[in-house]
Amino acid sequence: MQGLLILKWIGLSVPKVIVEIGSNTGRTTEEIGLLFPQSKVIGIEWDALMFEFARTYHTKKCRNVAYARACIWQPDFWSQLLPQIDLKEQHFVDAVITTHYLHIEHPNIETIMDNIARLLTPGL
Repeated sequence: MQGLLILKWIGLSVPKVIVEIGSNTGRTTEEIGLLFPQSKVIGIEWDALMFEFARTYHTKKCRNVAYARACIWQPDFWSQLLPQIDLKEQHFVDAVITTHYLHIEHPNIETIMDNIARLLTPGL
């Protein structure tokens, strides 16, 4: 979150699309949406209960926030994600945030990092 605050503070260009990996209840995703109302913000969560909570309670205040249920550590992440969002291609994200996820050691860290790289717009 500090990275986005710094981006806003120094006045760099506003990201068109921001993704939060491991959005949990959606609280941080919603805060990002409020901080960047002109950006599309997508929270990605794999846990069904967290996903439903976020989608139910954190899309009312922010029309620019959406949630998708997908597992970033699985090789079929893209086939899970793309049907749920209106952006139908890879490399469409300007910023990836994760506050609840990459602090753990994961056996599929290479797949996770590959999937994150496929999200990001090249050259930013």
